[in-house]
Amino acid sequence: QPGQGDAIDRAPENTAPTVSSGPFRFTEWRRGDQVVLTRNDLYWKGAPYLDQYVVKVVADTNVLPAQLKTGELNISQVDAKDLSDMEQQPHLRLHRYPRLGYSYIGWRTDSPSVPALHDKRVRQALAYGLDMDAVIRSVLLGQGTKQVAHHVPVQWAYPDPNTLNQYPYDRAKAEDLLRAAGFTRGGDGIYAKDGKRIGFTLRAAAGNKTTESLAQIAAEQYRAIGVDVKTKFDDFQLLVTQLTGGHPEIEAVIIGWSLGDEPDPYAIWHSSQIPDPATKRTGYGFTGFKSAELDRAIDQGRNPSDGDCSVAARKKHYATFNRILNDEQPYNFGYSATALLVTSAGLQNIHPAPFAPLGLHGVHEWWFRPSR
Repeated sequence: QPGQGDAIDRAPENTAPTVSSGPFRFTEWRRGDQVVLTRNDLYWKGAPYLDQYVVKVVADTNVLPAQLKTGELNISQVDAKDLSDMEQQPHLRLHRYPRLGYSYIGWRTDSPSVPALHDKRVRQALAYGLDMDAVIRSVLLGQGTKQVAHHVPVQWAYPDPNTLNQYPYDRAKAEDLLRAAGFTRGGDGIYAKDGKRIGFTLRAAAGNKTTESLAQIAAEQYRAIGVDVKTKFDDFQLLVTQLTGGHPEIEAVIIGWSLGDEPDPYAIWHSSQIPDPATKRTGYGFTGFKSAELDRAIDQGRNPSDGDCSVAARKKHYATFNRILNDEQPYNFGYSATALLVTSAGLQNIHPAPFAPLGLHGVHEWWFRPSR
């Protein structure tokens, strides 16, 4: 509720829960360090084989490979840059599966400081001006697929790619769109209109080298098409708080979504979810993008007015939803990375998959093979 702030995060039932219906019970939370969970002998599927499950907080993803190699961690996702090193470790196992989510560049389409982002032609120009295929090859080492709409390939709502603009890398096309939007390239190489240069700060979370690399490549390629971009790396939690609160300082951001088996995009894309600092309403619609047609497609996808709630019927509405986003480009939809999960070779009975990340759906049946 408005005015409650972070009360839900401080509530005792959340910070130190005493009841559990899952395979593990809460034991201890060392803030900024780890959460300790202990076996729940009353779990309805039977007591887990493991005595404890410890979730560690790691602020810098660059240290994860070293912690896996030393045994400080038994399971963790890693970045593509660490893939070769992990494959060479005989005491570790690598699991690959399509990620149920994507990383993207979000544009503040109602930005008070960057009016150029209000124009979809500028946003489309930014899509043509960034070689996302090259990013996937160089930064993800080929471990991912390009995204041009919200739903990802493993979801049933994934749209037919042939119905969408793929936005291939095309600097000439990007500059044509900027000129069509009324911008002229100045002597400094930056496009401007009515004395206002196109420029913005691209923000991202610090400590994630994949995201930082994307930000740097994007800034360089945007400058090549006449758009002045600066990068700024922030604490992840601060960034999320400012995004969901509708902070006016946000102009463009690199971040990602983890999605679920139900493809309903209401919480992210419906106009009712746009944060409003004036009323302290928070929400995930931090691009500020509004479209009555998009709202209708979302509403119909959730609850079709004709009563046909079949997957086929809902998918048609979500196809409309994705076509609108693909054209309007409130995001450059970036990529859906391949999940690279590394586990100790002794960890048994783990079955990671897109709808069961880390294989946690069967964590009560995990066990360790004794080392020789």
